[in-house]
Amino acid sequence: MALTAIAAPRITEFWRNVVTGAETSCWRWKGYTEDGYGLFYWDGRMVGAHELALTFTTGEVRAPNLDTCHRCNNPICCNPSHLRFDTRAGNVADMLAAGRGRRGRFTDQQVRTMRERYAHGAAQQRLADDYEITNGLVSQIVRGLRYRNAPGPITTKRERYNRGQ
Repeated sequence: MALTAIAAPRITEFWRNVVTGAETSCWRWKGYTEDGYGLFYWDGRMVGAHELALTFTTGEVRAPNLDTCHRCNNPICCNPSHLRFDTRAGNVADMLAAGRGRRGRFTDQQVRTMRERYAHGAAQQRLADDYEITNGLVSQIVRGLRYRNAPGPITTKRERYNRGQ
């Protein structure tokens, strides 16, 4: 990820998608998001907005074995003072300490209920909020990528979006 003078217009474009504020407040990403995280097309691929915010302000590039972590526990935040590069274990420890994420596994009954609710129209984000997990994990559960042997209807994205056709 080279930071050259040629990149200056793209970096300016990046920062136009960030609502900045006080040093202590979260700086909200207002560009493209997926699964609650901001994404920006950089150097030929989609990169986390929070990762780019940290790189653009410090010059440090994330090593492949590290995560970009939020001290504020706000995935949409791009305030560099709220961000750091750390191990996956450090990131998960922060998440659990903040009360985000699940410490245990789901029972078969919980998985069945989640899959049935989704099959009957519940939004992934609503399920994520109700079960205190990420939208991405809900997606994996309802599509059968996680808890493969648990009961409940497996719904593919194609089935979900092609209803009634």
